[in-house]
Amino acid sequence: MSADVIRRTNDFKLKPVDMVRIRIIGLNSVLEGIISLMHERGVLQIERVNNEKLNILPGHSLDKFDDVSQRIVRLRNLFTRLDEMDILKKSELNKLSYVSKEENIQNIDTVLNKIDNDVGLKILESSLNDIDKIKSEISTIEHKLKEVLKLRSFRDIDFSRLETKLLKYIPFEVSEDKLNDVFKKLNKILSEISFLDSYGIKTMPRYKNESNVYNLLLLGFKWGTNQDDINNSLDKVKKYLSDNECIVLEVPKGITKPRIAIDKYNNQIIKLSSKLRILIEETKKHAIQNSIKLLVYYHILSIYSDRYSITSKFGFTKDTFVLEGWIKKSAIEFLKHGLHTKFNDNAVLEIVKTNEEPPVYLENPKVVSPFEFITKNYSLPNYEELDPSLVFFVTIPLLYGMIVGDVGYAILSFFLAGYLKKKYANEMVQQVGTLWQIAAIPTAVFGVIFDEWLGMSHVELIEFFHAWGVPFVIEKPLYTGLSRVHDLPILLLFTIIVGVLHLALGFILGAIENWNHHRKHAYGKLAWLLLEIGVVLAFLPMAGLSNTFTLVGLAIAIISIIIIGWSEGVYGLVELPGVFGNMLSYARIAAVGIAGLILAELIDKFLLPVPKAGLMLLITLPLFAVLHIANGLLAMFEALIQGGRLNIVEFRSKFLQGGGRLFKPFSEERIVPKV
Repeated sequence: MSADVIRRTNDFKLKPVDMVRIRIIGLNSVLEGIISLMHERGVLQIERVNNEKLNILPGHSLDKFDDVSQRIVRLRNLFTRLDEMDILKKSELNKLSYVSKEENIQNIDTVLNKIDNDVGLKILESSLNDIDKIKSEISTIEHKLKEVLKLRSFRDIDFSRLETKLLKYIPFEVSEDKLNDVFKKLNKILSEISFLDSYGIKTMPRYKNESNVYNLLLLGFKWGTNQDDINNSLDKVKKYLSDNECIVLEVPKGITKPRIAIDKYNNQIIKLSSKLRILIEETKKHAIQNSIKLLVYYHILSIYSDRYSITSKFGFTKDTFVLEGWIKKSAIEFLKHGLHTKFNDNAVLEIVKTNEEPPVYLENPKVVSPFEFITKNYSLPNYEELDPSLVFFVTIPLLYGMIVGDVGYAILSFFLAGYLKKKYANEMVQQVGTLWQIAAIPTAVFGVIFDEWLGMSHVELIEFFHAWGVPFVIEKPLYTGLSRVHDLPILLLFTIIVGVLHLALGFILGAIENWNHHRKHAYGKLAWLLLEIGVVLAFLPMAGLSNTFTLVGLAIAIISIIIIGWSEGVYGLVELPGVFGNMLSYARIAAVGIAGLILAELIDKFLLPVPKAGLMLLITLPLFAVLHIANGLLAMFEALIQGGRLNIVEFRSKFLQGGGRLFKPFSEERIVPKV
């Protein structure tokens, strides 16, 4: 019997699968074997052992866990660096598929030794280090080039010959409109410096389209002026320039002529960039060649990391270990057989009685899996509650179909969902896409009932095709549909009836759920159902029936309210107005649907592409298609939101509180994990 058979069978029910807590006690000599068996079978959710209660030592990771973790970090770092350098993106790496076979799960010492001595891995890491080194060199040179480019107006001035002990220079730039004013004030300041022997300002020719003017201030100090006085004078001048919106330029050390330095740095960058491109291409080829092998290493290490760390939840004595966990009741014999076959009497399994709430495992037919996905992601039911997945399989597509209600949009919905499923492989898109396709079926059915075909009736649709030469005509309508615009009272009544039945189902499920555990609450749920019936009976005379129904309905409603107060207390009585609001909220099915229909009819009225339009078809046909797609998407979005709200909020709250924790078995994935 395989693990896959244990995990999902063809049986299903409206309750989570029966779970049992077990304890396995074994000799330390078979510890790793037991862990491997648990990992391979994947049927046990391992829980932390209460060491104090059992008076045993607490668990700990196995000795080789650190060795395995170090290699995992090494590979993750490699994958991250390859991704950041655009050599091998993680998204591309994750597209590679590799299914592990039994022989791939080798002895961990062999695996660690292979990783440590893998030539391909060492070459990759060395290449990445070389790439980092070259990038760092380019970055350093680019920084130098950026500084020198500021001096490009001083092209052929050799700065290395300008400065002596008494001769100093200050290059600066200033906007042209402030040039004269700056020079006047600068002359005044310089004349006040007693240490100066002479000074001069050289304005450089403009470089291309530069707006600022570049200047070189030369300062000659008197013989015998000490260095502190020179530095203070220079600081004073630089401060003046900075305060007057001038930019003082710094000359990097070792610079001679800026033109020569710029050419030198550009040539260095070109050579290094060429070397970098070649190295990246070689590294990319090498990474692709070694990608499967690296994934296998990563996979095996991940398996052993899980195995060596799970023991922190165990308990230990000198010679034995204890592990506990939850397992499906139907899988106990499967696990017992594996333990006995591999370990004989070296390990024993026993049932543990506990008041702890078990984890939740949902088991439904494959076709229901998208709706099980919703159940899992919107407050999982607790172990004692019903699994609403199968009910959602009926109610979610039904309400979606009622809201969209157009055959054309049903076809669009089906194929759009198929396209998204094909394009995106992640679980959410796959599940939502399948749900969307299932919901397209009742959408088409309601489209026929409402006689809506891209906003047209079937008669208008046939006339449209006939105008384009399709040889099919009808003398009279094939049937009379329920018009959502003209038969609005009937539609509203129908949606409210659907709401009443939908909520009634919720109350019935709530009663069933609580019957064996909280009988008083079950009576409360039935009282809510009776209240609904009473309200419906009370309004029947509005349809022309006897006033007796009103009296009977009110009597039932009063009795129901009394029972609700008894079973649910003040909270239940406070919720009384809410149930009427819940019933009326189903009218949004009609409102949202009619809004989409009106938009569709407007598109058809003004943009329907007919042959007599001539060249205008070049405009009307694309607009007709785009606007119908947009309106269809809007209708689908509203249907998902509004239908989801009616199912998740109004309906689901009648029988499900949630708060369960999902069953997560200690399981070995044969598919390589995502990096």
